[in-house]
Amino acid sequence: ENVRSGIKSLKDVSLLPKLFDISIVSSGDKRSMAKINNLRLVWIADEKVDWDELSAAWGLASLCLQVTARVCQAPFTMFRPLPNGSSSLMEDLTAGSTARAPYSNLFVRDPTRENIASFDKALSAFVVCVYELAERAGISASLPCRIQGASVMGMSMCLTGNSVEKWTQAVQFLFRSLKRVVE
Repeated sequence: ENVRSGIKSLKDVSLLPKLFDISIVSSGDKRSMAKINNLRLVWIADEKVDWDELSAAWGLASLCLQVTARVCQAPFTMFRPLPNGSSSLMEDLTAGSTARAPYSNLFVRDPTRENIASFDKALSAFVVCVYELAERAGISASLPCRIQGASVMGMSMCLTGNSVEKWTQAVQFLFRSLKRVVE
């Protein structure tokens, strides 16, 4: 009997929020930064974060997406994260046998135009995956920040054509919603 009640209480405890500590940390002057397990996902204009840390953080975030989907038994239908540390990818499941590249980089080693374009594509795919998980969990309508298509609160997740401030804010909004999905 004690074993049964112990197993039931373990099933009732969600380990995901403990494994993936998602936080929005204030940096003063009304500025804040999204983090996962204390790795920064963005930078603030005067506080540059190196690409290695950003890539590692996004790799951890892709692992968070993948593990959450497995726990919820909710396979992705449009895009799928392929966690691989600081070299993680997003796979386009709709690409099929077309000439489009089915993978986009959720990391940047050298910030060339081509690499940033791939990163932008991966970020957009990431947003779609967060929304898909929220939808499957039945909480998409109650997310703290509205996700529509590949944008959050009407803001693009892409670095290209965005100011650092707007991109940072979009990432914060996205991770507020991801935190809700993980909880």
